[in-house]
Amino acid sequence: FNVGEMYENGSGVEKNLTTALQWYNDACKSGNSQGCENHVRLTPIADAELKQKMSKIKDADVAIGNIEPFFKNGMFGFKNATTKEIKISAKYNEVGIFSNGLALAKLEDKFGYIDKLGNIAIPFIYTKAFDFPDGVAVVATNAQKGASGTVYTVDYEMIDVTGKTIAKYFLMYNFKEGLARARLDDKDKWGIIHKRWGF
Repeated sequence: FNVGEMYENGSGVEKNLTTALQWYNDACKSGNSQGCENHVRLTPIADAELKQKMSKIKDADVAIGNIEPFFKNGMFGFKNATTKEIKISAKYNEVGIFSNGLALAKLEDKFGYIDKLGNIAIPFIYTKAFDFPDGVAVVATNAQKGASGTVYTVDYEMIDVTGKTIAKYFLMYNFKEGLARARLDDKDKWGIIHKRWGF
C-alpha cells in the first residue's frame, strides 16, 4: 500500500499511476481496505492517463518514422535510419529495437522503455527486460543469490505496452513463437505459457 502511494504521488520514485494501481490491487488482495478504496478511486484516472500516453506513443511513432540505434562514447542513442539525424542522444548503456512504438533501454543498472521522442514510457525499474515483439514483454524486478553464490534474476512479469502486469512468475524465459517456459515459485515445476493469456 505504501509503495502504491509513493508511485501515485511521485515520492522518491517517478510518478506512475499504472504501477500505483498494481500495488493498491496487491494491498487490496491482502485485505487492506484502503488499498481497495484507492484502487477504485485511481482506476478511471489511470485509464485516462494511459489513453493519453498511448496516443502520444502512436503520434511519436508516426512523426519520427524509422530510427535505429547508434553507439558513441560508450553509450547508445537513436538516429533516423535514412538521414542519420540524431533523434535521441547517446545516453543509454544498452538499447533494443523499436516495436509497438517502444524500445528497451538500460540506464545505469535498470531497464525501462522509451518512445521515439525519448520520453520514458515505462519507468526504469527492472533488473532484466526484453523487447516488445508482439505487444507483450518479459521483465524481472528482483535478483537472488543461489546456494553457490551465483546471483540470478527472479520475480518475472509479463507486461503490456502501458506497463500493466499481465501475469507474474518466479522464473521465466523470453517468448519464442508465442510460448515461454516459466515457474511459479522456487519449488514449482516448469510449465509452458502463452503470451496472450499468461498461462
